[in-house]
Amino acid sequence: MKTKKNATVKPMVKVPYQANELVSAMMAEQRKSVAEYVQAAEKALSKKAQAIRQTVDAVNLLNAHGFNVKLSKWEREDFTLEVERDQLAAVYAAIGPIKPDHKSLSNARARTVNVYLKSVNYPTVTVRYTTKLPKTAKCKVVRRRSSYSSLVCNL
Repeated sequence: MKTKKNATVKPMVKVPYQANELVSAMMAEQRKSVAEYVQAAEKALSKKAQAIRQTVDAVNLLNAHGFNVKLSKWEREDFTLEVERDQLAAVYAAIGPIKPDHKSLSNARARTVNVYLKSVNYPTVTVRYTTKLPKTAKCKVVRRRSSYSSLVCNL
């Protein structure tokens, strides 16, 4: 090896890994990851709790106005209230304004449509009523046939 004036060059020696340092680094990364996961879970849980409170408030208001609403274990965060069209005024009196959300076909032969309305004050509440589609409606029932291609092999 060449050396400069009064300098000695030492050969590169590879320092062995230190197990404790690697374990400490890994544990620190895992702690950070777990803390982020817990924080995200708490945030999601907080949102669910808010939705449940909102749903329960709306149910209590609806029951106070003569509706017999019972929540199942599946309808804690949001629910759909099925009413007749002439009951919409009572729903409005109970939970405030409701706005159109969407429509779906209930029965093609009978030309009945499900109309879904969303509460403005309680977004977890959807109101649904079924009505017959008038002849002069902007919507119409369209029957469609679908076809597809597939490969069938005789092996």
